[in-house]
This record gives sequence, C-alpha cells and structure tokens, in this order.
Amino acid sequence: MRMVLALLVVLAVAIAPAGAQVLLFEDWETGTDGWTDYGSGPFATLDNTQNTTPGGQWSLKTADNATTNYTNAKDYVWATESPKLWVVSWNFMHKSTTTREYLQIHSYSGGGGSGSLQQLISLGVYNASPADTTKYNFRVAVGSVNWGNTTIARVPNVWHSMKVEQFLDGTINFWIDGQLGATATTTAVYGITRIRVGSGLTNNNAGAWYDDIKVEIVPEPGSLVALGTGLIALVGARRRRA
Repeated sequence: MRMVLALLVVLAVAIAPAGAQVLLFEDWETGTDGWTDYGSGPFATLDNTQNTTPGGQWSLKTADNATTNYTNAKDYVWATESPKLWVVSWNFMHKSTTTREYLQIHSYSGGGGSGSLQQLISLGVYNASPADTTKYNFRVAVGSVNWGNTTIARVPNVWHSMKVEQFLDGTINFWIDGQLGATATTTAVYGITRIRVGSGLTNNNAGAWYDDIKVEIVPEPGSLVALGTGLIALVGARRRRA
C-alpha cells in the first residue's frame, strides 16, 4: 500500500501543473482569425501602441468613438458548451477611470450566442449604478448579484492582469494583479460558449486594450480520484497474479 500511495503522490504532482486544458490563447500576434466583429462599427482593431507580450507587438484596442451601444467588440465562440470548471485570464489597460470596458464570459443554451442566455460574467470597469467608479467592477448576471464592486482601486494607463475562475459549487472569484478582489456565488453554473472582448456599449470616448487572453478548463477533482482508484486496482491485480 505504501508503494501505491507513493505512486498516487507522484501521479498527482505530475498531472496537476499540466492538468488544465487550454481552449483558447490569443495574443493577437498572428491577427484576429477565429474572431468576429460585434455590431455595425466602430470595431475593435489590432493596435501596436501598447503591448504586454515579450517580443510581440500587438494587442486589441476598442475604439474611442463608440457613441452607440451594441458594437465595438469582438467575439470568439464554441459550438458546444465547455465543462463548468474553468479559468479565464487576460491583460487589460483602460484609458480613463470613467470608461465602460470589460471582458465578458457568456453561456448560451444553443452554443455560441444562440438559444437562451444561461450566464454572463464580466470583469473590468463599469460606469453606471451600482458601480463604484473608483474600483474595478464585476458582473454575474444570472442567479447572483449582477453588478458588484471589487476591493481593487482603478488605475488607468497601466497594464493589469485579470482573472475569473468558476467552481462547481457556484463560487466565482475575481482577481486583479494577483489580488482576490471579489467573490460571488451563483445558482446558474454553466460552461463557456462565447468570449466577448469589450463591453459592446458606449465607452465615454475612451477605449481599452486587451491582450493575452487565455481560456482554460480545469479537470474536476473526481478525475484524479478515479485515476487513483484505477491505479490501486491495477496494483492489486498485479499482486494477486504474483
């Protein structure tokens, strides 16, 4: 049994760092293939005035002249819903503390953006009630608090690392620059069918930059337990044969 436990420990260490499955990584260095424009314009475009990728040149910037809603963003879609245990991270820079710019995580019943909206989660800067415009803001639209405020102060014209992680019990954590800014809970726990870069709304004539977007699926805790159970059974069978 000691040998089995040792093997399980080794297995856990070996699997954990590489356990997450990357569904999407976008640093914009090879263009915008796979992405579609949202709305009728202005549109978010590649920009090389700000960048966070070592050796790279490009980020995605939303237009400053978005004077109407439902435009000025880009979408990436999946035909089928992802598993529910996920992490989405990206880098973000906003020009103004009063703009309305954020990344959105969508789940639709028909995949992509079709069917009924099951969940919409966002993190960035919002500029309408109940947002505190001195803090970064988050949204969990279904089965939760809708818009809320993190504890992290807004700092414009500086790159920030943003991360949202969802757990199977409905806990959603919002991280800014490595600090846990807020935790929310929801009764609507779903996988991802679409990522939208940009609010798609008027932004007070101040766009934002987005870079290094990563969508990862994390193995459920039961997968390692099942694998370990299989390993124990295998070792037991070998002992019996011996």
